[in-house]
Amino acid sequence: APLSSIEDVVSQALFGVLVGGVACIEAACAAILVRRYAGFPHRLTEALKTAKFLLLAAPVSAVAGATLGPTVLVLAGHLPPDGWLTNAITWWAGDTLGIVVFAPMIAIFVLGPGDAGAFRQYFVAAMLALVFVAVVALCGHFGRKNREATVAMHGATASDLAVGFNNRISGHLEILRSLDFLRHAVGAMPPENF
Repeated sequence: APLSSIEDVVSQALFGVLVGGVACIEAACAAILVRRYAGFPHRLTEALKTAKFLLLAAPVSAVAGATLGPTVLVLAGHLPPDGWLTNAITWWAGDTLGIVVFAPMIAIFVLGPGDAGAFRQYFVAAMLALVFVAVVALCGHFGRKNREATVAMHGATASDLAVGFNNRISGHLEILRSLDFLRHAVGAMPPENF
């Protein structure tokens, strides 16, 4: 929608700052958690440290964004309150996927290959990118299927309602036509003769 006043511009700018602030809070939570409990920075070559990194950076820290983000949307009027939980789950899943895929890739390229060798780390980065593409494709596919099923279900219900309504109204229309035919056949009849 076009911005019609300075208040709209300020409102939208404030909204953008708040959403950006949510992302910063989530990133700060992830940084604090992985530095304190996962021994980061490291090259993600040790299984336990890598597992801690992925657990703390992704699903745990994503809770901050998934809680605050939809709250900002509800308070700003961009999301109805009953949509908060669904939006929070979607927000959490999206952030978790993004962190699980892209945080290790960034770490690999920023920290360098280390002792594991460049081929191994770049291979892992390529596999993570493929996982990301596959998950996005699957989400798109199943989202499309879900929309199609919903349209088909509601379309069938609407069609059944239309047929039922048509059948019911058809009987009433026949009665009205019969009465109209009778009125024309008999002609004008005063009420006392009826």
